[in-house]
Amino acid sequence: MSHAFCAMMSRESGEDLIGTAPTFSTYVLIECPHPWAEREFESKAVPSNLKAFVEHVRQAKLSIRFLLFKGEPSEQTRVMIFRKSEGLMAGYRKRQFQLDSIKQVAPLLESYWSETGLEIDTHDSPDSDIFVCTHGSHDKCCAKFGYPFYREASKLATSSNVWQVSHIGGHRFAPTIVTFPDGRYYGRLDAESFSAIINCSGEICHLERVYRGWGVLPKPVQVIERAIALERGWEWVGYQIDYQILLADSESMQIELRGEKEGERSLIYTATIGVSEIKDVIGSCGNEAAMKVVKFSIEQIQQVTQSQSWTIPRRTISQSNLAISS
Repeated sequence: MSHAFCAMMSRESGEDLIGTAPTFSTYVLIECPHPWAEREFESKAVPSNLKAFVEHVRQAKLSIRFLLFKGEPSEQTRVMIFRKSEGLMAGYRKRQFQLDSIKQVAPLLESYWSETGLEIDTHDSPDSDIFVCTHGSHDKCCAKFGYPFYREASKLATSSNVWQVSHIGGHRFAPTIVTFPDGRYYGRLDAESFSAIINCSGEICHLERVYRGWGVLPKPVQVIERAIALERGWEWVGYQIDYQILLADSESMQIELRGEKEGERSLIYTATIGVSEIKDVIGSCGNEAAMKVVKFSIEQIQQVTQSQSWTIPRRTISQSNLAISS
């Protein structure tokens, strides 16, 4: 097992990637040089005040994901904060900060969440950012497959910022990326599928094998969103969306998903989705213990042609709504 690569075993098993994107309201990405420890915030370059701040937030179980990233060498430390947009969802809004030292990050974040002291150099940024997991000390697949892909992606994505990032989850799908401002996750990428994604052109069927899901959506809804994207084509990328649960029991749920785009007619879909299987997979290199993952399948989906009133309250998908959530 110690010489096997979990990414190769996942590929060989034919595991479907969809419905595996993590869901967070906020991402905080902090520039930090290599080397990174297996647990990134135990890295030598991370100061004690930042470690303490991150641990405090984690203990509070807030929907905030802290990550380290690395770009070209710089005299300053960059911090990027992505917060999920409210209402109709199109992704995340980015704030970027420039600091003189990584030791200033914890005080900055404390000020940010207290909404004081933000006169420091900061601006909303329209840039597109692509984060490629190269965290080889966490899982060797991210070094073997992630780093070579990072170099290739840097050459292909000339209109986006491409960064190395610490563990974003799903290393058995390496190479893995998350793109902002949309917050979509992908895995098992190659040059052809990556070029199609960043240019929103070419064969939409690439999404069927590399799309992990849209991180603004719960995992069952990610499965529905991919099905719509495969039907609508690349035009779907420009839509803002929202969803609501119509019916739910222990085995399945009925969901309504709505897409809005300026100048276009609203798209409304209803779908019934359930748990198709609960399977054991090897989730990490060098770890023989299998992990259980839940796979969802669409039992029925249709487009609703007429406009409908959204009077049913939105509810969060959780274990109480569907038998198991992964």
